[in-house]
Amino acid sequence: MIEPVEVSKHIDCAARPVRSWGSMRPPLLLLLLYFSITVLLQWASGTYHSDFGGYPDEPGHYVTGLMVRDYIAAGFPDSPFRFAENYYLHYPKVAIGHWPPVFYLIQAAWMLIFSTSRTSVLLLIAARYTASRSKTVNTCPLSGCLFNQRWRGRSTREAPPQGQSTSQKMCSAMR
Repeated sequence: MIEPVEVSKHIDCAARPVRSWGSMRPPLLLLLLYFSITVLLQWASGTYHSDFGGYPDEPGHYVTGLMVRDYIAAGFPDSPFRFAENYYLHYPKVAIGHWPPVFYLIQAAWMLIFSTSRTSVLLLIAARYTASRSKTVNTCPLSGCLFNQRWRGRSTREAPPQGQSTSQKMCSAMR
């Protein structure tokens, strides 16, 4: 029989500093810059003026996300398998099963809120890329640790604190 373990460590939430708008502004502006650059690169490469065909999986990803969106919008009319089978008969680019379904769920939610247009989906991809960059906003000098008070003034020879990720160790070594 497994014995319950008592947790004795108390976490004091009041001890953590509350970030004000002034301290959040530089990282948010940096994320806005990332988003703008991503959209600009998409536009410069002609993404907004061409079909989904720059990469062979693009149409399948779009149609699969659209299928999940239609399934949810229809109120889950049938079993998911039957709905996907019927959808595939009409739109043979459905590619569910080749890739994990999380992106399709995010894409479906995005399409339910905004629209099913290709511009909308391309903006989702730009937002997704920006969100993936948000992890680096406060850890790397080139992407924002200049705004992070915790890393200011650290010597490059000082050993990184324990529990730091590899990217944080590399970035702190770059300072």
